[in-house]
Amino acid sequence: QQEYRKPHNKTLHDLTAIIFSRRSGEALDRALAIDLRPAPLAAAAAAAALYRDHPRDPALAMMVADLVLARSLGWPRLVPLLAIGLGRRPPRLDALDWPIVCTTAYGRSAGQARLLSADLAQRADRLLSVQKHLRARKAAPVITALLSEDALSAAVISDRIAPAMSDRAARRLLERLVGLDAVRELTGRATHRLYGL
Repeated sequence: QQEYRKPHNKTLHDLTAIIFSRRSGEALDRALAIDLRPAPLAAAAAAAALYRDHPRDPALAMMVADLVLARSLGWPRLVPLLAIGLGRRPPRLDALDWPIVCTTAYGRSAGQARLLSADLAQRADRLLSVQKHLRARKAAPVITALLSEDALSAAVISDRIAPAMSDRAARRLLERLVGLDAVRELTGRATHRLYGL
């Protein structure tokens, strides 16, 4: 019996190495230097420093800002809070605007993350509460995977999570969970459906 393993996510160290391999130079060194200011201001300073030297690449500056924020707060993974907080059309930025833009965007992102976290916690509780009503064998690893993954398909369940479960049985289990309002079908498609909290 195989144990389900979550795919590897890139750590902050990995992301820093990727950035350095693609964009080396003094600007990036300065941007990623340890900063003792509060985390959002350190992130803004890093973004401004990089953007000043590379004004055609605001996406890299935003990624570095999120990287500095995550490192300052001791997070093991980068979370794209700045991109979320700025929305679909980030403003044209001057180096002087970064502190205001970053702190405002991080504030918006924190509010959105709080609401999303509360919604996901309720959905996770609902999923755990319906687990005892499931008759399908091998439902426990599927429930565990649904709690830890963003989205799953029936094929992934039958291939990796519960190999003893057929693709059809996995689809029926997922549809049953949708019927119990424990998970959602995320794509709206008739085939190749993805399910998650």
